[in-house]
Amino acid sequence: MKKEASNTTPAIADTITKSKKRTRKACQLKPKPEPGFTIGDIEDIQFREDEVADIRSSLLKWYDINHRDLPWRRISEGEATDDDDEIDRKAYAVWVSEIMLQQTRVQTVISYFNRWMDKWPTVHHLAQACIEEVNEVWAGLGYYRRARFLLEGAKMVVEEGGKFPRSVSDLRKVKGIGDYTAGAIASIAFKETVPVVDGNVIRVIARLKTISANPKDKATIKNIWRLAGQLVDNHRPGDFNQAVMELGATLCTPLSPSCSSCPVSTQCSALLKTKHDSSALVTDYPTKVAKVKQRHDYSAVTVVEILESEQGTVSTSDSGNLHRKNNKGLMTFKYVDTKTLATMGLSSGVRKAYNMVQKFRQSRSSLV
Repeated sequence: MKKEASNTTPAIADTITKSKKRTRKACQLKPKPEPGFTIGDIEDIQFREDEVADIRSSLLKWYDINHRDLPWRRISEGEATDDDDEIDRKAYAVWVSEIMLQQTRVQTVISYFNRWMDKWPTVHHLAQACIEEVNEVWAGLGYYRRARFLLEGAKMVVEEGGKFPRSVSDLRKVKGIGDYTAGAIASIAFKETVPVVDGNVIRVIARLKTISANPKDKATIKNIWRLAGQLVDNHRPGDFNQAVMELGATLCTPLSPSCSSCPVSTQCSALLKTKHDSSALVTDYPTKVAKVKQRHDYSAVTVVEILESEQGTVSTSDSGNLHRKNNKGLMTFKYVDTKTLATMGLSSGVRKAYNMVQKFRQSRSSLV
């Protein structure tokens, strides 16, 4: 009997223990899902047909009344025409303005755009320029690779017949034209029904659909392009794309959105969420991600001061270049005076070295 009792007790105890474990497991609370659409379900997001119609109508009406008067828009929004040269001029203006606006404020770009168009009013004029001229006009805008791509792209267009490509796929073949710029040119100048996606568009769509997925993630950006494509108006694709960007730049701003003035506030899921959740903010969308650690670039610059000596002689040619003849042959250096050099498109590293040399020369001359 004792043995039976001893055998039975552990079995009962084991059963009770297992029962308790199951009870504790059943009572565990599942973590609440993050609000908004994440990467996993963003592919399922769609705009309903009635939403699309309302957003198109509201945005275009607002844009017609409130859009900013900008010099490139005066060219691209001119009277409709079948003249190929005039259409190419519109495409060229859109191209130049969009490249200049990358990483640069609108107010800064206006004067640069006007000077550029005065000097090179068409792609044919630009194609005849040299990189030194282009850099001189660009000086101060930074990111000089953009200017070089404009010049190389213009030469490519002229070499292949002189007519701007009419579609996104063909525009993408031009040096320096990416998905965004191709979409802008095609929709604004050629009325092709294609979307554009920049930071402003990402912010507007993320708030319209409360998308909390990482806005820097490739999958998220791909789906934003898809959603933007659903919204584009078939009759006024260029105006609609500009309207979305204008909304993001002026009302649907990163930190202080003016929701009370927004033409699509009734379709905004982020705004609706704030009315039901006091802790929610419109500025929660798009999700803020940690900034990439700043990269440090190092440049080596050599400054050579050429003096007459027994080892060689220095002379100038009609072209203004310096020539030095020594036992190794003739060496040619491009020569410009101080005033010209100060306005050239120098990288920040070279400009810093140049300024240091100038200060050194001034300090040395003051000691003499």
